[in-house]
Amino acid sequence: MLVIGLTGRMASGKSTISRLLKEKGAVIIDLDKVGHMLLFTDKEIIDKVTSIFGKEIWNGNRIDRKKLGKLAFESEDKIKKLNAIMHPKMKQAVVDILDRLDEMKVKVAVIEGALLVEIGLIELVDVVIVADADEETEITRIQRRDKLTSDEIKKRLSKQMSRKALLRIADWVIDTTDSIETTKERVDEIWEEITLNPGI
Repeated sequence: MLVIGLTGRMASGKSTISRLLKEKGAVIIDLDKVGHMLLFTDKEIIDKVTSIFGKEIWNGNRIDRKKLGKLAFESEDKIKKLNAIMHPKMKQAVVDILDRLDEMKVKVAVIEGALLVEIGLIELVDVVIVADADEETEITRIQRRDKLTSDEIKKRLSKQMSRKALLRIADWVIDTTDSIETTKERVDEIWEEITLNPGI
């Protein structure tokens, strides 16, 4: 099984590329969804996160992710504490999913997420695709999608790997600031290279 790492900063176009790869037949492991699932179902995580961030993040019978996000991004220390709780569990969950996919004889799996490197998943992938967009485009997309202020967005982006650092780890880069047609053409090119590899 070939494992592709698809990464990039917030609103860099990862989801669009992921959807196009899924249409090609790849199985997608969405790190955001893995994290959300653990926040809602893993009692150890729920207890630890609640003890650090307080009952105010609790929304009835579950953690309110938006409230948690706002509190976590208030300081470097809080982000580090949250990551220390989440990342090891997320990595193990992904390892378990990959094992199941391998047993199912899946040919191509994609791990999609902004924190591919930070979680330690880079060592599990065979190739890395980086979705790239300039910061102005990222900010505009996030404002439209998440209704965050410009300051909140910049604070969150500053906690992620820089574009320069991401480009250094890329086997392929897809610039998503052009049209969807251009992005699709680039995905087609990369997919053709991948599927022509006799090792797959």
